[in-house]
Amino acid sequence: MASVAKNKICFYAGANAGWVTICRPTEILWILVPLLWNVYDKQSLLAKFQLLKSKISHLVLLIFAMVAIGSLQMIYWKYCTGHWFAYNHYEKPTFLDPYTLLFLFSYKKGWLLYTPLMIVAILGFYFLYKQNKKIFFAAFFFRA
Repeated sequence: MASVAKNKICFYAGANAGWVTICRPTEILWILVPLLWNVYDKQSLLAKFQLLKSKISHLVLLIFAMVAIGSLQMIYWKYCTGHWFAYNHYEKPTFLDPYTLLFLFSYKKGWLLYTPLMIVAILGFYFLYKQNKKIFFAAFFFRA
């Protein structure tokens, strides 16, 4: 009976991750939180891999549900545009020429210029690393 309940939880978690990813694709980063939770060195990373390996059936069910729900968006795009992916934005991402300093400090769109309190949040990651390494990577990669 407990196994059926765990399978339901895995299926619903995967379905939820699929729906959230349809709504806002960057939310797929939420997957990193449980994957990186309590991972702070090589041994803890290996222990996490062992845990995932021991729960492979739950992991497969979760991924299946996520892909099944997430593929609904791709099916819709294929139906409407004839392409599996539809890029609706006018600006193209530039990964090879990032505008990191302009993003942070520009007078037009500077994140830290117009929300200076976020400097405190960024400094908080330093203290989180010093005080609680077990959750640092999960928190940092989710918010980065």
